[in-house]
Amino acid sequence: MTIPVLPRVEDILVNSATALRTTVLPTVSDEFAHLTVALVAAALEYAVELLADPRDVAHQAELDGALNQLGDVPGVEAGASCFVRASQALVWAQQNPGPRADEVRAVLHPVLIGQLEREAAAAAPLLSTLHSAMHKTH
Repeated sequence: MTIPVLPRVEDILVNSATALRTTVLPTVSDEFAHLTVALVAAALEYAVELLADPRDVAHQAELDGALNQLGDVPGVEAGASCFVRASQALVWAQQNPGPRADEVRAVLHPVLIGQLEREAAAAAPLLSTLHSAMHKTH
């Protein structure tokens, strides 16, 4: 029997995750192997979701906009990625309390928390599987 290899990456990932969940998982009796297969299937499903909704470009643009709104913040390395610059700005704000630090947090926190919430929602099935695996292997 041959399995057709579909030309789209998304189809290959979906078919692989489905095969793991419906064919492999029911036959695996070893607990660690079962959890590993479940985790790989969840990771494949997460990868499919990432391909369908590539948020990284939107996240970078949103964060760049927030950093541009702030202007110059001491200790922030020009030319670094927006994620590095945001981290540097927040570290500076933590170490230098005051109105400017409050402004940095007021601008960056909502953006970063929003991105974290969206990514956590998208990764929920993977995180749930990982959570289950960690509790069963302690």
